[in-house]
Order: sequence, then structure tokens, then C-alpha cells
Amino acid sequence: INHDKSSVQIIFYVNAGNNATIENVYFKGLKHVKESYLRKILPIYKGKCYKSSEILNSRDIIINTGLFNVATPKVDTKVGSNNQVPVTFSLTERKHKTIKIGTNYTTDNGFSLSSSWVNRNFLFAAEELNFDSNANKNQQVVTLDFSKPCFLRNDQRLDLSLALKNSKYKAFNVVESSFYAGVLREFRQKFEGGIGGKTTLSKVKEKHQFGNNYVLVSIPFFLSLDRRDSVLNPTKGSYYKFYNEPFYNILHKNNNFIKSKLLVSSYMKLNTSDFPVVIALRGSIGSIISNKAAMIPSNEKYYSGGNNSVRGYGYQLAGPLDDKNSPIGGKSFLETTGELRFMRNDMLGFVIFFDSSVLNTKARINLNNKFYNSTGFGIRYNTQFSPIRADIAIPLKRRKGVDNNIRFYFGIGQSF
Repeated sequence: INHDKSSVQIIFYVNAGNNATIENVYFKGLKHVKESYLRKILPIYKGKCYKSSEILNSRDIIINTGLFNVATPKVDTKVGSNNQVPVTFSLTERKHKTIKIGTNYTTDNGFSLSSSWVNRNFLFAAEELNFDSNANKNQQVVTLDFSKPCFLRNDQRLDLSLALKNSKYKAFNVVESSFYAGVLREFRQKFEGGIGGKTTLSKVKEKHQFGNNYVLVSIPFFLSLDRRDSVLNPTKGSYYKFYNEPFYNILHKNNNFIKSKLLVSSYMKLNTSDFPVVIALRGSIGSIISNKAAMIPSNEKYYSGGNNSVRGYGYQLAGPLDDKNSPIGGKSFLETTGELRFMRNDMLGFVIFFDSSVLNTKARINLNNKFYNSTGFGIRYNTQFSPIRADIAIPLKRRKGVDNNIRFYFGIGQSF
């Protein structure tokens, strides 16, 4: 201590000892998970330089697989004569099978009943098999999904999906089946991309017309960057996703097309004196490029309106209609949404929102076309899992005989 200069000098004397290496990694408590899978995903292994930070990181990796409730590392305090130390993880596996049943309600579709059966360890190495069903008065969907992590490399996943759908909308009715096989790769944390092949067989019947059969082969591709602090209730960060899918029409070879979409959302939290406010913004744009004579299936066109779009208008109704008041869809669209989310306390909050969209029958967006706007408010009840959402939306330019005065939506999590 130097009193003249009013200063203090602190010196640490550290005896680091010799560098130690990992003698081996052991696992206790494994019942249904393969040890080879854990060795593949962990950054520590026999002969690697021992670092306590990597031991803790390995514990987090094990927990994040979703297969274990407890993962406790144990390291011997005594280092052997060969400067090696064994590392042992004591593990408690969680139940790998889950059954879920749920319901929701929207003005568009009425009540929906959903159910799913999931096995998160189907082949004993974190492979997930998911059987899911959802049914309401307009749509019935059954899907079977399979995913395998560490496919060919540790940062890559294999995805297989089989889907059966029967949908009845004001624009069209469609019965379709599809099969998808692809790979997803994580390039870095929260930045990932995927590509695969998809085959779709469908029968589409436009209202007041005969049905058409389609056999489409496509190559879906996407890139996404997720910087949100939460998926169900984001308060800060951003999210970006680009999707592109070229279609080859086997039955109508001149009707090939490319479908693209870009989605961006951003969140900012303001700590006001009374209660916190979150500003949430979302924008999406899409286009379908094809030759002039191409006949795009109605179920592949773009539509606006509904729970995940312009909420004041019915599903697919925020756009041009034919003489029977049925939506005709479009080849391009632009949608924007803004929300002010107020949290009155830890349990209760409310939202004010504004939605807008423009839909075009051509691939190029024309901002001179009619915009469809809606506004409304909602209530949020926070639970430990996510907010429970209830929204009331009002169309700003109601079309007589087409649009309701208000629309009501209910669900789990924020709207985006």
C-alpha cells in the first residue's frame, strides 16, 4: 500500500502445477442411451488437455440433448503419476416418450384438436420420431416426422417427413400427400440452413371449377438466423429466415415455378418507469417466378389474412376476390406487423397491434395495389411456460358480406 500515491498494488502468486490430460471419460446411469452417441457429441475425450470449463460445457451439452434430467461431472482431485485424470458423469435419464393433447380456437377455423406422440430416443442415440395430428372444420392433417442428429457429421441432422392433408378453404379444396428428405446443418450457434427433396401428390379443386391433379417434385432450401432471447415470448433480438423452393411439375412440364420468401422480425424492450414495453416488428415478402402460361396450383399460391397474417380479415380473405367472393391468391405479397406489448405485472399484460398486407397476382410486387389493414388489442397471461394469448382484431375497411366486424384468436405464446 502506497499512502503517498493513494494506491494499492496486488500480486497473485499462482502455482498452476503440471498440465493434466484426461485419462478417460466414463458414464454412470445409462439405461437406454448409447454411450457412443455421448462420446460423439462431447468436446472432451481420452488424451485431451484437462480444462474445467470444458467439463462444465460438456455437462450442458448432455442436458441440452433433452434425454437426461441430471448430469453431474466428477473429477478425481488427485492427478496420477502420468498426469492423467479420469472424468465421470453420473446421469439420470428422463422419460423419452411424451403424449400431448391440446386445443385452440380462432374465428377462422373454430375449435381445433391436436394430439402428438413423441419418442426422443427412438434408436437409442437421440433420434426423434414424432406422430402428430391436427383437426378442425377446415383442415385435417396427419404427419410422421423422423430426425437423426450427428448425421455424417456432428453439426448435421437428417430429417424425414410424411404428411397427409385434407383442406377445405373458400378459395379451394385440396387433398394431398407429401414426402420430404433433407439435411439441416448448424454453421454456427443459432445460424443454420437446410436443403432436401420433396415429392407432393395433390388433387386441387378450385371453387366453381373442376379439380386438377398435380405431381410436384421440389428442392426446398432455407437459411435462418435466430437471435431472439425466447421463441414463445421474445423481448429482444431478431430473427431472419430465407426460404426458396423450385418446383418441377411432372404432369404439366411447362408449369414449373420457383417460390421464395423472406421473413424478418425484431424486438426491443423499453424499461419505462411504470411498466416494461416491448416493441415487436415483423415483415415478410414473397414471390413466385414462372412463365406467363404456367398454372400455379391454388394451394401453392400466396394468400393473406388470418391468425398469422392480417388478423382482422378471415383466413385467405385479405386480398382480391372473384365474383363469388372466393380468394384468387397471388404470386407475390408484402406483409408487415407491429405490436406494442405492455406488461402490467409479472402475470398480466396487454398488446396493441397493427397488421397490413398487399397481395399481387403477378410476381412483381405493386405497392399501388390495395392494402388490407387491421388493428386490435389483446391480453397476455404469463405462465412459467409461455404467455397465453387472446386477441381481438378489427378490419379497417370492412367489405359488406365478406368481412366480420371483429375476429377473435386464442393461442399459446406471442403471435410472433
